[in-house]
Amino acid sequence: CWRISIRRWRATPADRAMRWAAGRWPSPRRARGTGRQHSLAACLVLALLVLVVVAGAALLRVRDDRGSAMPFVVMGTANSPGNHGYDGQFYYRMALSGLGAAGFDNAAYRWQRPGYPLAARLLALNRPAAIPAALVAVNVAAIAAGVFLISLLLDLDGAPVAYALMWALYAGQVAAFWRDLAEPLAMALVAGALLCQRRGRLPAMAVCLALAALTKETALLFTAAAAMHYLCRGRPASAALIAASALPYLLWQTVLLRVFGYAGLSQAQGRAAWLPEGLSGARGWPALV
Repeated sequence: CWRISIRRWRATPADRAMRWAAGRWPSPRRARGTGRQHSLAACLVLALLVLVVVAGAALLRVRDDRGSAMPFVVMGTANSPGNHGYDGQFYYRMALSGLGAAGFDNAAYRWQRPGYPLAARLLALNRPAAIPAALVAVNVAAIAAGVFLISLLLDLDGAPVAYALMWALYAGQVAAFWRDLAEPLAMALVAGALLCQRRGRLPAMAVCLALAALTKETALLFTAAAAMHYLCRGRPASAALIAASALPYLLWQTVLLRVFGYAGLSQAQGRAAWLPEGLSGARGWPALV
């Protein structure tokens, strides 16, 4: 084997070209292209696997409720004391109604996240009966797309693409999917922004970050971090472009201020708590689930 290696190392460029033409010596370009194709195929297979598993779980839950996707919404009911529902009911109502409709505990605060319900309404083709299923479908697609994008990022860093499964299966993601929340779509858009950043497509990155902020305002943390990254690297123009991606969210806040008389961000309630403190209020697994 070592003799063959020496012979290959001593081969002239003309000899290598002849061997490539004859198919006896692998071309570096061909090898790199094949590796990229294999990596892309692995990312697609992983995303499709997640898509099948998550969609299957959704179909099982829908089947258990006689074909209805309403259990994902977790509606509050007036005839059951203490049953206030969960945040998914507000995304459902936003997808059903227009801006300024009744039925919200804190209208401006809820309406500052229009991305997820708007995507569901578009997918349902403006049919109210199809909106519950559309909310679930948007999150199923967002989780699969997020796994695909994150696996591409991992592949660019030479890490195993299977690590992207941690993003799909961690507890917060499962809870958001199970209760029709906006986090899967928002974080998938953030993953798309990071992939655009790695490929040097800053305008596309800014668009993804703007859409992510309109889906869930916590995406603004990624916007601030990205802008600071470019600013510290001496690229003020790039930092300004990324910072400008927050403008649609700020403009939307002015619309909410005009419609409701107060901005949504000003009505954030609650306080930050560290994990053990938050779990201390739970009483057994039913409370956690």
